Amino acid sequence: MKSTITFTREGLTLTGDLFTPEGFTETAQYPAVIVQGSFSIRAEVRGAGLRRPGL
Repeated sequence: MKSTITFTREGLTLTGDLFTPEGFTETAQYPAVIVQGSFSIRAEVRGAGLRRPGL
């Protein structure tokens, strides 16, 4: 099952998807995999000479 979760960390509001197995209960223990992507870079930063040469 997929649920959207939101929490605040160091002044940022983060949102993600939480996938749980069929028959999930909050009192049981399960193996877990956490996947985290990078933050998007703003256009002002891209124009500040931080791009890799050739891109």
